[in-house]
Order: sequence, then C-alpha cells, then structure tokens
Amino acid sequence: MERLTTFLLAHRRRVLGAWVLLIVLGGVFAARLPSRIVPGGEAPASSQSEVVARALAHSPLPSLFVVIHVAPGTTHRQQAQLTSSVAAAALRVKGVTSVSPMPDTRPTQPGGAQVTVLNISTNGGTDGAVKTAHALSQSLPRAVPNGAAQVYVGGFGAYRDEITIDSQQSLERAERVGIPIVLIVLLITFGSIWAAALPLAIALTALVIGLGGVGVASYFLPMSDYVTNAASMIGLALGVDYAMFLVQRVRELTHSGRSVTDALHEAMRTTGSAVLWSGITVLMAESTLLLVDSRAIRSAAFAMVVVTLFALVTALLIGPVLICVLGSQVAPARRHAAQSRAARGWARWARHVTRHGPAWLIASAVVMVGLAVPAIKLHSSVSISSASSLPASSSVRQAYELAAEPSATARPR
Repeated sequence: MERLTTFLLAHRRRVLGAWVLLIVLGGVFAARLPSRIVPGGEAPASSQSEVVARALAHSPLPSLFVVIHVAPGTTHRQQAQLTSSVAAAALRVKGVTSVSPMPDTRPTQPGGAQVTVLNISTNGGTDGAVKTAHALSQSLPRAVPNGAAQVYVGGFGAYRDEITIDSQQSLERAERVGIPIVLIVLLITFGSIWAAALPLAIALTALVIGLGGVGVASYFLPMSDYVTNAASMIGLALGVDYAMFLVQRVRELTHSGRSVTDALHEAMRTTGSAVLWSGITVLMAESTLLLVDSRAIRSAAFAMVVVTLFALVTALLIGPVLICVLGSQVAPARRHAAQSRAARGWARWARHVTRHGPAWLIASAVVMVGLAVPAIKLHSSVSISSASSLPASSSVRQAYELAAEPSATARPR
C-alpha cells in the first residue's frame, strides 16, 4: 500500500485526469440507465408463473385493460363516441395488437353505467406489456376532450410500470433529503467543510461511475427496476465510510505532528489495508446474490457489486490524491478544542465499556435478540404485492377499483 501511495502522489495529475474522464463517461451512461430498465423478473425463470408468461408471450389473450370513466350527465351516444376514440387511439400505440370490449354487465342505476372497460392485447410478453402500458398511459388521456372523461390503464404491465416510476421518484426524494443529512453528520464529525465534503464527493463520484458501468452492462444484460435503488444505497454508504475512515486516520496522524504526506503513507498502510479487505469481504457477500434464480435480484446484485468496486477503488486511489492536494484544509496540524473534548469523551466511554465488558456484552445480546424475535414471524406477515399497495391517487389503482364496480360495462347500449 505504501508503494501504491507513492505512485499515486507522484502521478497525481494523471490520476485526477483519469478520474474526471471516468466521471464524465459514467454520467453519460448513468443518465441513460433509467430508460433501459426492464421491470419485473422477481420470480425464478423455472417458476410456473414465468413458464406460463413465456407460453402466453404471443397469445392474443388480453394483458391490459383500459377504463373510461365518463363525466356525470354524459349520454349513451357521447359515451360510445368517447369509447370509440379511446379504442382507436389505443390501436395506434406500438405493441397493441387488438382492442375488444369486455362482456356487458348490468347497470346498477337506471341512468346506465358511467364506466367503460376495454381489453387490450399486446405482444412481447410481460416486458412488452410493461412498455405498452407506459405508452398507453401517456397517449390515451389526450384522446378525449378535457373534462369529458378520465382514462386509466390497468393490468400487471401497468402496475409494474407505475412501481418503476414510483421507485425512481422515491429514490430522487430520498437523495434530496439524505445527502444533506450525510453532509451535516460529516460536518459534526470533522468540524471542517473540506474534510466533510471530501468523503461525500468521493462517494457521489464513485456512484456516478458505478452506475455508468451498470448502464454499459444494460446494453447486454437486462436490468431490473431495483438496480438504481440498491446501487445508490450501497454506493453512498460504502463510499462515504471508506473515505471517512481514511480522512479520519490522516487527521489523527497530522494532529500528532506528522506531515500530510507521511500521514498518508501510514494511513494507507494501516487503514487503507483494512478498507481493502473490508471491500473484498463486501464484494464476496454481494456476489452470493448472483446465485439466486431471479433476474431482478441478480441484476440488483450485479449493480451492487459494480458500485461497491468503484467505491473501494475511488476511496483508495482518489482519496489519497485529494487529501494530498487539499493538504492542511483537510488535515490541519492542530486539533480543534471541540474535537479534543469529543476524543476524550470517546476515550472515557471505551474505558468504561472495557472495564464492564461482560455486563455490556450480556445487555447488548439481550437487546439484539429482542429486536430479532419479531423477524421469526416475518415470512407469514408479508402481504402479496397488488394494486391496493399503490397510493389512492394512483391511476392504476383507480383503474382496478373502477373496473371492479358492479356498474362497469364494456360499452353503452
């Protein structure tokens, strides 16, 4: 590790240049990754559901349905015209092979039904149904005049499409909240904006490069909608941790009077080696998920492995160079008074725990067992995912609920 550190510091400009190039290339492919996501694939390829799905891939049976909810006061003739417009618009969508009305149901009110349901047949199996559902949800609302009717798309393909969109939006919201929280925690830990920003910068850039690598692989391998969530969670956590360990060790050594360069060599020899073996252990653990017979889990595992690898490499190759470039702004020679008090506090706590080791060991074991007990019955309390798990405002959930109403009908009389 010391020879590696010497090499990195001697060629710091080339190392930083290669890092910037990888960030740019990774950003390009990472930006294209969401459009190449293939929803579904949770079930094993050998499962009965997947066997049936493959057998029905080219079947004329409907895989989606469209619900047309007309405004109150709409006449039967107007409802028929709206239905015809929506059916014609659906047939123009790529992937739709046929549109047919569902069998009539008896209206519960004398005024007639206010809901029309159409069956939609698609090609391409489950994956094709997901893509077609997305296209239908974008185009069909424009096929009716404003306020004349509400159009909803239902079916498993529509459900998977909405789950994918919701997961991507949730990830964006989590990142907007989580990244500032991480920065605040690092500021409290180091008491320096430069020392706090460096681990976060390493983690974010490693995540971009890692997702870029996954984006390149998506041209050859199908990637599920769990990829970005799993990769972001693992990439940010490990990137921040590995870089933070290195920064903290260098700061401790500079506080004891060493130069930044000497502190880097010593930190890489000790903490750097620990980070390396920690990363290898994590990579081996994540790789075991590749043995699971599920396309979704395998692709998520592949993304985690790639992002973990780049988080480890970025922390060990870019971290020392950035610390050397920033110098005393990251690792000052003197420790702040508040940091000294915190260090003394942690030292007192460590002495207290070691003096009362058996008691703390028993107490910790009791707490851990208590937290683990509810997991025994977890398998029996997990509910099957369905449209009812979507928000009440979800268009797919509304499609199911409206289609299930006893007044729903295929076409007005």
